[in-house]
Amino acid sequence: MSSTTVAAAAGDTTITIHDFAFGTSITVNAGATVTVKNSDITTHTLAADDGGFDTGNVFAGKATTFVAPTKPGTYKFHCNIHANMHGVLDVAA
Repeated sequence: MSSTTVAAAAGDTTITIHDFAFGTSITVNAGATVTVKNSDITTHTLAADDGGFDTGNVFAGKATTFVAPTKPGTYKFHCNIHANMHGVLDVAA
C-alpha cells in the first residue's frame, strides 16, 4: 500500500486513489489545478506534509480539486485518515 512517484503524461493533472494508495504521483506546473479521484469504498484525504494544501474529505467514488503550490519543488503528501498512505507532488517552474 505504498505510493509510487512517476511523472505522468504531459497535461495529466489527476491523482487517483485506489486500494489505499495514491497511485502514480504527478508533475504539474506551478499553480495548476490538480484533480483527486477516490476510487476506493472509503473516505480519504490528500494533505501536504507542510500544510500547503489539503483536500479535506474525498468521499468514496467522488473527486475534488486543489491548486498546486506556486513555488516549484517536491511536495510530500499523505492521507490524514490512513497513516500508511503517502505520495509526492512535483511542481515544475
